Amino acid sequence: MRDGLFEALVELSMMVLYGVATTVLAGLGTLFEYRSYRFLNSGETAMALWIGALGVVVLALAYRVGRDKLVSAWIDVQAELA
Repeated sequence: MRDGLFEALVELSMMVLYGVATTVLAGLGTLFEYRSYRFLNSGETAMALWIGALGVVVLALAYRVGRDKLVSAWIDVQAELA
C-alpha cells in the first residue's frame, strides 16, 4: 500500500513539475512575442524579428513539453490511481 502511494505521489509531483514548466515557458514565449510587437511598433524591425523568432521557439517548446511530458505524466498518474 505504501509503495503504491509513494509511486503515485512521485508521478503526481512530476506531473505538477511539467505543468509548471509548460506554464512558465508559455508565459515567456508570450512575453517575447509582446516585446517583439513593441519593437515592431517602434520601428526596430530587425530586433522585432529576432525576438519574435525566439518567442515562437519558446512557445513551440512549451507546446512540446505539454504534449509529450505532461500528457504522459497524466496517463501515468491515472494508471497509478486506478
